[in-house]
Amino acid sequence: MKIHDETVLEARNIVKRYPGTVALKGVNFGLQRGEVHGLLGKNGAGKSTLIQILAGLTRKTEGETYFFGKKEEVHSVEDSEALGFRFISQEPSLMEDLSIAENIALREKQLHRGLKAIHWKDIYQNAEKKLAILGLDIDPKMEVRYLKVAEKQMLLVIREIFSTGSSIIALDEVTTALSLDETEKIYTIIRQQRAQGQSFIYVSHEIDEIFQICDRATVFRDGEVVLNEKIENLSPGDLKKAIVGHEMQAPHHKEEKEQKDVVLELVDLSNQKLNHISFRLHRGEILGVYGLRGSGRTELLKTVYGLLPVEQGKIFLRGEGVKNLSPSDLIQKGIGFVPEDRGEGLFFGRPTNENLLMTVSTSTKKTRGRSGIFLHTQVEKRLFQEVAERFEIQTHSPASEIEYLSGGNKQKVMLGRSLASGSKIYLIDEGTKGIDIGAKNEIYRIMEDLTQQGCAILFTSSDLEEIITISDRILVMYEGSLVRILKRSEFSKERLLHYADGAV
Repeated sequence: MKIHDETVLEARNIVKRYPGTVALKGVNFGLQRGEVHGLLGKNGAGKSTLIQILAGLTRKTEGETYFFGKKEEVHSVEDSEALGFRFISQEPSLMEDLSIAENIALREKQLHRGLKAIHWKDIYQNAEKKLAILGLDIDPKMEVRYLKVAEKQMLLVIREIFSTGSSIIALDEVTTALSLDETEKIYTIIRQQRAQGQSFIYVSHEIDEIFQICDRATVFRDGEVVLNEKIENLSPGDLKKAIVGHEMQAPHHKEEKEQKDVVLELVDLSNQKLNHISFRLHRGEILGVYGLRGSGRTELLKTVYGLLPVEQGKIFLRGEGVKNLSPSDLIQKGIGFVPEDRGEGLFFGRPTNENLLMTVSTSTKKTRGRSGIFLHTQVEKRLFQEVAERFEIQTHSPASEIEYLSGGNKQKVMLGRSLASGSKIYLIDEGTKGIDIGAKNEIYRIMEDLTQQGCAILFTSSDLEEIITISDRILVMYEGSLVRILKRSEFSKERLLHYADGAV
């Protein structure tokens, strides 16, 4: 793709200071017309801070911003949008109580007409055209609250990209909730609009994505730009090294494991989402679960954890049948759950230590010899410190609110919670989604350490390379059914995709 020789956006010597820290240290960044520019870096490296400054969500401390060659001061979102800048985050920000068509019309200011008549027919027709771009067969009169997360994300993408006056689009991890097919639809739109002269800043932790869609990549580390280069001159290894600051070690090659004691067994398990699932999980094993969106991966883990009912079949824990147990009962039996959605697993507005230790009271009440339901303060401090050190959780203070941690550290808090409560079986749903390559490798290390100590892990992932790298065996699911169980000698991307498409 030929990039137009015109700079549409330039940030010069941008500094952003917060109390006690400097988030950006004299950053320079440029974007050409018709370019897709990848932005990478660890959580907390400064990527989001730069985007927020350009979007008018926060003010820079020093530096200058230029739009289409003209120096501009961006004091608000309104200022940024008037300059043609649109920001699409990974958490869709839509008006839930309004219809799809009304949400699109709000962006076009079609609902701000004062006493003038609102032309609803035009509004609905416009919405239908935009939904058709992504092949979404949805009634534009439907309230947004009834959409799935992926549908909301795709709606936000088409609303912003095709909004009147949009010329620069910043997309922040927009594909994390999307299937492979949905992601490819977004790529197609970006490529089409790039050819029309729109420019894109594409923020992602996924190296493969950057090579599929971007023309250039910039890597941030500790608030500074450490790499800025055309994609054609880079390798995946170059990006990984720039992100973490050193050469990445190749994952340790795993051999076939001897199958030890069975710690979890499902026999002919069924409910509204699952069809006659049977398998065994062994002590010291990482059992991967792979499947496309809607395959039942998440529902499988939620059923084992008691969040969905067992309508037929049985679950055995260490040979003991369990039925109709609540999550709190299962925590006491040594099962920990790390959900895909951090919003589902964490209590925002509460301290990090409270989030990490929230399940400890039910599982350690007797063994720690306490009265009441709360840990003794000194015991609590010591336990938090032990888990935080083991999982290398980086926080200014145990009392720091959880939302101020990076994505990788939030994920480690949820893993650490299961360890603190004495879990021996870990149910981890998309445990590395949306976190940087360095944090991913830390999670892999933690999982391997846990299995070496006799724990067992049931781990879902939509990342083929990841599931193949870390699993000892892989369950492949399709539309709620278990299609195949593969051992390591049978692993290949082609075979996984073959079975994930429903082949037997």
